Amino acid sequence: MQRWGGLEKVSENGLSTKLLITEQYARFLDYNLCTGGSVGRTLQDISTALSTVSSSIGSCSASGLSCGSCDTLQVCVPDASTGGFKVATKLQCSTSFPKAPYCNSTLNTCSTTPAEECVSESPSVSFACTSDGYFPDVSNCSRYHYCYGDTSYNYECDVKYVYSHEKKMCVLQKLATQCVTMKCTAGLASQLVTYTADASIYGICLLNQPTILFRCPKKQAFDATLGTCQRTCSGAGKEVDEEDCTKFYECYDTTTVGKYTIKHQKCPTGTGYNADLPGCDPTFVACTPQPSTSTTTTTTVSMMTTP
Repeated sequence: MQRWGGLEKVSENGLSTKLLITEQYARFLDYNLCTGGSVGRTLQDISTALSTVSSSIGSCSASGLSCGSCDTLQVCVPDASTGGFKVATKLQCSTSFPKAPYCNSTLNTCSTTPAEECVSESPSVSFACTSDGYFPDVSNCSRYHYCYGDTSYNYECDVKYVYSHEKKMCVLQKLATQCVTMKCTAGLASQLVTYTADASIYGICLLNQPTILFRCPKKQAFDATLGTCQRTCSGAGKEVDEEDCTKFYECYDTTTVGKYTIKHQKCPTGTGYNADLPGCDPTFVACTPQPSTSTTTTTTVSMMTTP
Protein backbone atom coordinates (compact mmCIF):
# COMPACT_ATOMS: atom_id res chain seq x y z
CA MET A 1 0.00 0.00 0.00
CA GLN A 2 1.44 3.38 -1.04
CA ARG A 3 1.56 6.20 1.51
CA TRP A 4 -0.92 8.48 -0.28
CA GLY A 5 -0.95 6.77 -3.65
CA GLY A 6 -3.85 4.50 -2.92
CA LEU A 7 -6.05 2.78 -0.37
CA GLU A 8 -6.69 -0.93 -0.24
CA LYS A 9 -10.10 -2.27 0.73
CA VAL A 10 -10.63 -6.00 1.30
CA SER A 11 -14.18 -7.07 0.45
CA GLU A 12 -16.13 -9.77 2.26
CA ASN A 13 -15.14 -12.39 -0.30
CA GLY A 14 -11.46 -11.76 0.33
CA LEU A 15 -10.79 -9.85 -2.90
CA SER A 16 -8.77 -6.63 -2.76
CA THR A 17 -9.61 -3.47 -4.63
CA LYS A 18 -6.95 -0.81 -5.15
CA LEU A 19 -8.43 2.70 -5.03
CA LEU A 20 -6.37 5.39 -6.70
CA ILE A 21 -6.30 8.72 -4.87
CA THR A 22 -5.55 11.83 -6.92
CA GLU A 23 -2.66 14.12 -6.03
CA GLN A 24 -5.21 16.79 -5.21
CA TYR A 25 -6.90 14.56 -2.65
CA ALA A 26 -3.49 13.52 -1.33
CA ARG A 27 -2.80 17.15 -0.48
CA PHE A 28 -6.14 17.27 1.33
CA LEU A 29 -5.13 14.26 3.41
CA ASP A 30 -1.86 15.99 4.28
CA TYR A 31 -3.94 19.03 5.35
CA ASN A 32 -6.00 16.81 7.64
CA LEU A 33 -2.83 15.62 9.36
CA CYS A 34 -1.61 19.18 9.83
CA THR A 35 -4.88 20.13 11.52
CA GLY A 36 -4.83 17.48 14.19
CA GLY A 37 -5.18 14.13 12.45
CA SER A 38 -2.76 11.21 12.51
CA VAL A 39 -1.59 8.77 9.85
CA GLY A 40 -3.06 5.78 11.64
CA ARG A 41 -6.38 7.45 12.40
CA THR A 42 -6.73 8.99 8.93
CA LEU A 43 -6.19 5.70 7.14
CA GLN A 44 -8.35 3.83 9.63
CA ASP A 45 -11.21 6.31 9.27
CA ILE A 46 -11.07 6.17 5.49
CA SER A 47 -10.95 2.38 5.45
CA THR A 48 -13.90 2.25 7.84
CA ALA A 49 -15.92 4.77 5.84
CA LEU A 50 -15.39 3.02 2.50
CA SER A 51 -18.18 0.64 1.58
CA THR A 52 -19.56 -0.89 -1.59
CA VAL A 53 -22.70 0.82 -2.84
CA SER A 54 -24.97 0.68 -5.85
CA SER A 55 -24.69 3.04 -8.80
CA SER A 56 -27.81 4.89 -7.61
CA ILE A 57 -25.80 6.89 -5.03
CA GLY A 58 -24.57 9.36 -7.66
CA SER A 59 -23.88 9.72 -11.33
CA CYS A 60 -20.45 8.80 -12.67
CA SER A 61 -19.15 10.37 -15.88
CA ALA A 62 -15.48 9.38 -15.53
CA SER A 63 -13.13 7.28 -13.43
CA GLY A 64 -11.91 8.83 -10.19
CA LEU A 65 -13.35 10.88 -7.34
CA SER A 66 -16.62 12.81 -7.49
CA CYS A 67 -19.35 13.96 -5.12
CA GLY A 68 -22.13 11.44 -4.64
CA SER A 69 -24.10 13.91 -2.51
CA CYS A 70 -23.55 17.12 -0.55
CA ASP A 71 -21.58 15.22 2.10
CA THR A 72 -20.41 12.04 0.36
CA LEU A 73 -17.31 11.47 -1.77
CA GLN A 74 -17.49 8.54 -4.18
CA VAL A 75 -15.04 6.58 -6.33
CA CYS A 76 -16.14 5.83 -9.90
CA VAL A 77 -14.75 2.95 -11.94
CA PRO A 78 -15.40 1.63 -15.47
CA ASP A 79 -18.50 -0.53 -15.86
CA ALA A 80 -17.74 -3.29 -18.35
CA SER A 81 -21.40 -4.29 -18.60
CA THR A 82 -22.54 -0.89 -19.88
CA GLY A 83 -19.37 0.64 -21.24
CA GLY A 84 -19.86 3.58 -18.90
CA PHE A 85 -18.94 4.11 -15.26
CA LYS A 86 -20.35 3.05 -11.91
CA VAL A 87 -19.91 3.85 -8.21
CA ALA A 88 -17.50 1.43 -6.58
CA THR A 89 -17.21 2.89 -3.08
CA LYS A 90 -18.25 5.91 -1.06
CA LEU A 91 -16.72 7.93 1.79
CA GLN A 92 -18.79 9.91 4.30
CA CYS A 93 -16.91 13.20 4.70
CA SER A 94 -18.26 14.01 8.17
CA THR A 95 -17.19 10.60 9.49
CA SER A 96 -13.61 10.59 8.25
CA PHE A 97 -12.94 14.33 8.29
CA PRO A 98 -15.05 16.14 10.94
CA LYS A 99 -13.35 19.43 10.02
CA ALA A 100 -14.41 19.01 6.38
CA PRO A 101 -17.93 17.52 6.45
CA TYR A 102 -19.03 18.62 2.96
CA CYS A 103 -18.21 17.39 -0.53
CA ASN A 104 -17.06 20.16 -2.87
CA SER A 105 -18.27 19.27 -6.37
CA THR A 106 -15.83 21.73 -7.97
CA LEU A 107 -12.73 20.23 -6.36
CA ASN A 108 -14.20 16.74 -5.89
CA THR A 109 -12.81 16.55 -2.34
CA CYS A 110 -14.17 16.77 1.19
CA SER A 111 -14.28 20.45 2.16
CA THR A 112 -14.92 22.80 5.07
CA THR A 113 -17.66 24.52 3.06
CA PRO A 114 -20.52 23.00 1.05
CA ALA A 115 -20.95 23.29 -2.69
CA GLU A 116 -23.07 26.23 -3.83
CA GLU A 117 -25.97 23.98 -4.80
CA CYS A 118 -26.02 22.51 -1.28
CA VAL A 119 -26.32 25.84 0.57
CA SER A 120 -29.46 27.58 1.88
CA GLU A 121 -32.98 26.41 1.47
CA SER A 122 -32.36 22.67 1.65
CA PRO A 123 -34.25 20.70 4.32
CA SER A 124 -32.06 19.46 7.16
CA VAL A 125 -32.57 15.97 8.53
CA SER A 126 -30.00 16.39 11.30
CA PHE A 127 -31.50 19.37 13.17
CA ALA A 128 -34.64 18.68 15.18
CA CYS A 129 -37.08 21.60 15.29
CA THR A 130 -38.77 22.24 18.64
CA SER A 131 -40.32 25.63 17.73
CA ASP A 132 -40.45 28.05 14.81
CA GLY A 133 -37.68 30.56 14.22
CA TYR A 134 -33.91 30.83 14.04
CA PHE A 135 -31.52 28.61 15.98
CA PRO A 136 -27.71 28.64 16.18
CA ASP A 137 -25.73 25.56 15.26
CA VAL A 138 -24.46 23.68 18.31
CA SER A 139 -20.88 23.15 17.14
CA ASN A 140 -20.33 25.49 14.15
CA CYS A 141 -20.65 29.26 14.64
CA SER A 142 -20.65 29.78 10.85
CA ARG A 143 -23.85 27.80 10.45
CA TYR A 144 -27.44 28.36 11.60
CA HIS A 145 -30.89 26.85 11.18
CA TYR A 146 -34.37 28.16 10.46
CA CYS A 147 -37.33 26.07 11.62
CA TYR A 148 -40.82 26.22 10.18
CA GLY A 149 -43.13 23.59 11.57
CA ASP A 150 -41.29 20.28 11.62
CA THR A 151 -38.93 21.27 8.79
CA SER A 152 -35.50 22.81 9.37
CA TYR A 153 -33.28 24.59 6.84
CA ASN A 154 -29.49 24.88 6.98
CA TYR A 155 -27.63 28.09 6.21
CA GLU A 156 -23.86 28.48 5.91
CA CYS A 157 -21.97 31.76 6.31
CA ASP A 158 -19.24 32.82 3.90
CA VAL A 159 -15.57 32.58 4.89
CA LYS A 160 -14.67 35.04 7.70
CA TYR A 161 -18.34 35.43 8.65
CA VAL A 162 -20.18 34.02 11.68
CA TYR A 163 -23.80 33.76 12.70
CA SER A 164 -25.19 36.57 14.87
CA HIS A 165 -28.23 35.37 16.79
CA GLU A 166 -29.08 38.95 17.70
CA LYS A 167 -29.33 39.94 14.02
CA LYS A 168 -30.46 36.51 12.79
CA MET A 169 -27.89 36.63 9.98
CA CYS A 170 -24.20 36.20 9.15
CA VAL A 171 -21.87 39.06 10.14
CA LEU A 172 -18.18 39.73 9.54
CA GLN A 173 -16.17 38.21 12.39
CA LYS A 174 -13.96 40.87 13.98
CA LEU A 175 -13.44 39.23 17.38
CA ALA A 176 -12.88 35.64 18.46
CA THR A 177 -15.69 36.03 21.00
CA GLN A 178 -18.19 36.40 18.15
CA CYS A 179 -17.87 32.68 17.49
CA VAL A 180 -20.29 31.14 20.00
CA THR A 181 -20.95 27.41 20.24
CA MET A 182 -22.45 25.08 22.83
CA LYS A 183 -20.19 22.48 24.39
CA CYS A 184 -21.34 19.10 25.68
CA THR A 185 -19.09 17.22 28.08
CA ALA A 186 -17.93 14.02 26.41
CA GLY A 187 -18.95 10.74 27.99
CA LEU A 188 -21.97 11.99 29.93
CA ALA A 189 -25.29 10.31 29.18
CA SER A 190 -27.24 13.58 29.41
CA GLN A 191 -26.71 17.20 30.39
CA LEU A 192 -28.11 20.69 29.87
CA VAL A 193 -26.17 23.47 28.16
CA THR A 194 -27.00 27.13 27.53
CA TYR A 195 -26.25 29.33 24.53
CA THR A 196 -24.25 32.21 25.97
CA ALA A 197 -25.20 34.61 23.16
CA ASP A 198 -28.89 34.22 24.06
CA ALA A 199 -29.85 32.73 27.41
CA SER A 200 -33.31 31.85 26.11
CA ILE A 201 -31.73 29.12 23.95
CA TYR A 202 -30.67 25.90 25.65
CA GLY A 203 -29.93 22.34 24.65
CA ILE A 204 -30.16 18.79 25.92
CA CYS A 205 -27.03 16.77 25.19
CA LEU A 206 -27.59 13.06 24.67
CA LEU A 207 -24.80 10.50 24.50
CA ASN A 208 -23.84 9.78 20.88
CA GLN A 209 -26.89 11.69 19.63
CA PRO A 210 -27.34 15.22 18.19
CA THR A 211 -27.94 17.95 20.77
CA ILE A 212 -31.58 19.08 20.75
CA LEU A 213 -32.17 22.83 21.13
CA PHE A 214 -35.14 24.51 22.79
CA ARG A 215 -36.31 28.10 23.16
CA CYS A 216 -37.74 29.60 26.35
CA PRO A 217 -40.97 31.64 26.16
CA LYS A 218 -40.70 35.38 25.58
CA LYS A 219 -39.00 37.31 28.42
CA GLN A 220 -37.63 34.12 29.96
CA ALA A 221 -34.10 32.72 30.14
CA PHE A 222 -32.86 29.24 30.87
CA ASP A 223 -31.50 28.62 34.38
CA ALA A 224 -29.04 25.74 34.13
CA THR A 225 -29.02 25.27 37.91
CA LEU A 226 -32.79 24.85 38.16
CA GLY A 227 -33.11 23.19 34.76
CA THR A 228 -36.08 25.39 33.75
CA CYS A 229 -36.86 28.67 32.01
CA GLN A 230 -37.19 31.61 34.41
CA ARG A 231 -38.61 35.12 34.06
CA THR A 232 -36.14 37.88 33.20
CA CYS A 233 -36.33 41.67 33.49
CA SER A 234 -35.29 44.20 30.87
CA GLY A 235 -34.62 46.74 33.62
CA ALA A 236 -35.63 47.90 37.08
CA GLY A 237 -39.35 48.55 37.46
CA LYS A 238 -42.66 46.78 36.91
CA GLU A 239 -43.67 44.53 34.03
CA VAL A 240 -47.02 42.92 33.27
CA ASP A 241 -47.46 39.16 33.40
CA GLU A 242 -48.40 38.40 29.78
CA GLU A 243 -50.22 35.22 30.81
CA ASP A 244 -52.29 36.82 33.59
CA CYS A 245 -52.88 40.57 33.37
CA THR A 246 -54.09 40.72 36.98
CA LYS A 247 -50.48 39.99 37.96
CA PHE A 248 -47.18 41.75 37.40
CA TYR A 249 -43.46 41.43 38.09
CA GLU A 250 -41.39 43.79 40.21
CA CYS A 251 -37.74 43.96 39.16
CA TYR A 252 -35.17 45.27 41.63
CA ASP A 253 -31.55 46.20 40.93
CA THR A 254 -28.82 44.08 42.50
CA THR A 255 -25.12 44.70 43.02
CA THR A 256 -24.45 42.92 39.72
CA VAL A 257 -25.02 44.99 36.60
CA GLY A 258 -27.78 43.50 34.47
CA LYS A 259 -29.02 41.19 37.24
CA TYR A 260 -32.33 41.75 39.00
CA THR A 261 -34.31 40.37 41.90
CA ILE A 262 -37.76 39.45 40.60
CA LYS A 263 -41.01 39.24 42.58
CA HIS A 264 -44.29 38.01 41.11
CA GLN A 265 -47.14 40.16 42.48
CA LYS A 266 -50.95 40.11 42.14
CA CYS A 267 -53.21 43.14 41.84
CA PRO A 268 -56.08 43.57 44.36
CA THR A 269 -59.36 41.91 43.46
CA GLY A 270 -61.29 43.99 40.93
CA THR A 271 -58.21 45.51 39.30
CA GLY A 272 -55.81 44.66 36.53
CA TYR A 273 -52.28 45.77 35.77
CA ASN A 274 -52.01 48.87 33.57
CA ALA A 275 -48.54 49.21 32.07
CA ASP A 276 -49.21 52.87 31.20
CA LEU A 277 -49.49 53.92 34.87
CA PRO A 278 -47.67 51.60 35.67
CA GLY A 279 -49.72 49.93 38.38
CA CYS A 280 -53.00 48.22 39.22
CA ASP A 281 -56.06 49.94 37.74
CA PRO A 282 -59.81 49.33 38.42
CA THR A 283 -60.55 50.13 34.77
CA PHE A 284 -58.44 47.12 33.78
CA VAL A 285 -60.57 44.61 35.68
CA ALA A 286 -61.61 43.01 32.36
CA CYS A 287 -58.08 42.96 30.96
CA THR A 288 -57.25 40.31 28.39
CA PRO A 289 -54.25 38.06 29.07
CA GLN A 290 -51.61 37.76 26.36
CA PRO A 291 -50.59 34.10 26.41
CA SER A 292 -47.07 33.22 25.37
CA THR A 293 -46.63 31.58 21.97
CA SER A 294 -44.07 29.18 23.40
CA THR A 295 -44.25 26.43 25.96
CA THR A 296 -41.85 26.21 28.86
CA THR A 297 -40.00 22.91 28.89
CA THR A 298 -39.27 21.57 32.36
CA THR A 299 -36.67 18.84 32.72
CA THR A 300 -37.53 16.47 35.53
CA VAL A 301 -34.75 13.93 35.04
CA SER A 302 -31.48 14.33 36.90
CA MET A 303 -28.83 15.83 34.65
CA MET A 304 -25.40 17.32 35.06
CA THR A 305 -25.57 20.96 33.99
CA THR A 306 -22.98 23.07 32.22
CA PRO A 307 -23.58 26.83 32.53
